[in-house]
Amino acid sequence: MNSVLLIAVGYPTIRVPDVSPPLGLLCLASYLRRETPGVRLAVIDQRATRVTEDEIVRQAAAFKPDVVGLSVLTPSAYLLPSLIEELNRALPEALVVVGGPHVSSFGQSALEECRADAAVMGEGEVVFAQIVRARNCRNDLAGIPGLLWRDGDGNIRQNQGLQPSVEDLDSLPFPAYDLIDLDVYSVQPRNNRLPLRRYISLFTSRGCPYRCTFCHHIFGKKFRAQSAAKVAEDIEYAVRSLHVRDVEILDDIFNCDPKRVIELSEILKRRGIKVGLAFPNGIRADKLDSVTVEALVEAGMYYTAIALESASPRIQATIHKSLDADDFFSACDLLTARKVFTHGFAMLGFPTETEKEMQLTINAMIDSKLHSASFSTVLPFPNTEIYEYALLHFPEKVKSLKYDAVDYSCLRFNISEVPDDRLFSLQREAWRRFYLKPSRMLRILRDYPDRAHLPRYFPMYLARICKGLGQ
Repeated sequence: MNSVLLIAVGYPTIRVPDVSPPLGLLCLASYLRRETPGVRLAVIDQRATRVTEDEIVRQAAAFKPDVVGLSVLTPSAYLLPSLIEELNRALPEALVVVGGPHVSSFGQSALEECRADAAVMGEGEVVFAQIVRARNCRNDLAGIPGLLWRDGDGNIRQNQGLQPSVEDLDSLPFPAYDLIDLDVYSVQPRNNRLPLRRYISLFTSRGCPYRCTFCHHIFGKKFRAQSAAKVAEDIEYAVRSLHVRDVEILDDIFNCDPKRVIELSEILKRRGIKVGLAFPNGIRADKLDSVTVEALVEAGMYYTAIALESASPRIQATIHKSLDADDFFSACDLLTARKVFTHGFAMLGFPTETEKEMQLTINAMIDSKLHSASFSTVLPFPNTEIYEYALLHFPEKVKSLKYDAVDYSCLRFNISEVPDDRLFSLQREAWRRFYLKPSRMLRILRDYPDRAHLPRYFPMYLARICKGLGQ
């Protein structure tokens, strides 16, 4: 009987304290249960529990897993080499596999930086189950399509073919939330300081058909979605069996199919399911209209984030997002009119972007009815089109770029036409003018989802004003 230990690697920081359940690992765990009956499973979430490397190794040695799977975000990837070295020392017979967004972006170099035995890029359920079965049968990993792995001589190899993904998302089991303590997450900061309540996170779709030059490819560019009935079933289970009050939906583009959104709202209403829905990312603004917004509000939406990136039509075309700014702000008006707390994402410093275009974005965001916003400078990640551009035109900058920054919104990086000092000055100006606007302060006080928890929002509010003041 195989035993598998799954570890979410990383620590919260003062600047980025947000903690969410390790949804990717919980999806892996539930899939493994179904595909490898009898498997023993355990999950360690370092970010939520703040356990040290020594404690992780101690728990791992006590559990004695055959396979250890580690998921990591890029800012925390610096922790992997030492942790894996200690795991290898404590568990010399265990197979150590790395995955998560960092591996999906960095590919082979992520495996070169540590002594893991294999690396899974992209969607993990099918591939990881194949790895566990191979380990159980004492087979090597050469037959698993697309897998990066280290052979007996320590050489890194990549198998031919593409790593398989799940086409029928309705076939996936509910994430294995029984492997973590939900109460741990209900008392820790959530995305954008949402109220502290008992909640879970869910994926209801995977993939995005849009081809933004700066975006990841973890789930591919084909939109795959659970049916509205399956989403409603999972939400109902969470509310009635796990006793959660909120569900965070972490899709890349939840509303790609507006008909599915409306159908979901109707099912939840018919079944009498009362739940708060939050969308920290993954709502496409130009696919929102009054009917869809009303359906989302009736389903329980109280918070959403929408991404403008740039108000410049030229930049929109250049980055292949192709979002009309007027549509974005119309959606913003619809959302805020229904008292949905709405966050906006903007980016400054796209290739060839001018100061005038940056000012256009800043002014549009400030004049909007958004409750909160982020103004980040463009950061090129490997395995994206914008990275290839930056590597060609700014090779020294890219080669010296350190991705283990604690807060990407504060990272000073520039691949635009505007001088560095001016770009970062514009960024500070954006933070300051946006958050010091009196009407915005009043709107936040009026619409924050749970006023009893509003004081917890103030540290973030002050931190963003301080960014604007250059502190």
